[in-house]
Amino acid sequence: MSRDDLENYLTVTQAARLKGVSRQTVYAAIEDKRLPHATKLGRTVVKRADVLAWDLSLSKPGRKKGQPVSELHRARISEGIKANWQRRKSSSTTNKSDKH
Repeated sequence: MSRDDLENYLTVTQAARLKGVSRQTVYAAIEDKRLPHATKLGRTVVKRADVLAWDLSLSKPGRKKGQPVSELHRARISEGIKANWQRRKSSSTTNKSDKH
């Protein structure tokens, strides 16, 4: 493979940086056959032209790498943490009262 051929390919990390998404998003697109790939020198690579043509609107919803978590999502996370903490607290109190 010539050097010119290599310049037409990007690693998964390079593709993710180019599109502003995570490596996991690129791998998911490859797995879902939305982004063609090849293995060169033992590495998964994608053609630069395919990455540039990749329509992210067809990707699964989520936030781009580096974007802040929305207030709604932050509230859901907070509620989940509180519920989990309350379950643990009530569970440990029940266990303590069983021992007496």
